[in-house]
Amino acid sequence: MQGGAGVRIYADAVLVSLKKAEDIKTLRIDKLMEYGRILEAAVQNEDTLREFGTVGEALKINANKLRKLVRNHFAHTLARMAVLRDIRMEADAQPLHVFQEFREIVAQAQSGGNGTLPPLRVQDAAILVDVLDSVDVLVRSMEQTTSDDVRSSFQREIDFQLAKVGATAGVYNEKASRAISKGGKAADTAIKWNKRWEGLRAFGRAIRDLIESGG
Repeated sequence: MQGGAGVRIYADAVLVSLKKAEDIKTLRIDKLMEYGRILEAAVQNEDTLREFGTVGEALKINANKLRKLVRNHFAHTLARMAVLRDIRMEADAQPLHVFQEFREIVAQAQSGGNGTLPPLRVQDAAILVDVLDSVDVLVRSMEQTTSDDVRSSFQREIDFQLAKVGATAGVYNEKASRAISKGGKAADTAIKWNKRWEGLRAFGRAIRDLIESGG
């Protein structure tokens, strides 16, 4: 089972994400979006559906329900987070170096700017680290490809994920009590910065400097 095996992996990932949400009281909407897109595409494939036999229709219904859930209940947040895709890495920037700078931003948030601010909650920091771990894989995958189109696709996703981390760190710096859960405020931070026509590297460095200086 090729298509079916892939569906099983992502269906299990949805359950794991929901279980984690119970444990850490935070729902990874970006992950549910990703899994929902994959499942939605899979159930459009008749060969894949046939692999599931009589439960194929149930799979299709639930994949569509997952996407509808995300779209309906998080439409406002998703619309506001979309602006983060406008923040792009500078042409002369090295992706791995910029990624490492965002690692430092999270480390600064975890330490509370080396003690000058209340540290970022452990649960929130864990989510940011998880996002960065995913970006790490993207950066290294991009470095190994020779296709310009594939590199461009990787770069767009890297920029988007790092912008989310930077925006969330900006909210933390403003002493928001639940930085991760307030996606709208995180996006607002990025919107204000993007209006300055600065790039992703400069955005990250500005956030890092604010945290290091105690806000």
